[in-house]
Amino acid sequence: MSSGCVNIGWNLGIGHSTPQVSLFKTDVERALWTAAGTGSGIDGYDEVKRAWSRAQVIGQLATEQNDGYLQFINTEQTAKDMLSIVKAHGREKLQYWGFS
Repeated sequence: MSSGCVNIGWNLGIGHSTPQVSLFKTDVERALWTAAGTGSGIDGYDEVKRAWSRAQVIGQLATEQNDGYLQFINTEQTAKDMLSIVKAHGREKLQYWGFS
């Protein structure tokens, strides 16, 4: 990289981010949910229905557990945060390389 680059490490709402997002009240709830979702993938209509149903449950849990900050954990807010860091370093453009 050239000497004009600013390198920044970024944690996109995972690991040790705060506030921590937890949709389950206990580790046991999380483990049971995870175990029930373990499968060989989506290879038929029944699996699609099951995946859709689980997504609906996760959405409901997110609605119930939201302390008001979930609306800010998304791609748009993350991009704005990253751009504000770039601008704070006197730059106008962001070159981003990331993994998901």
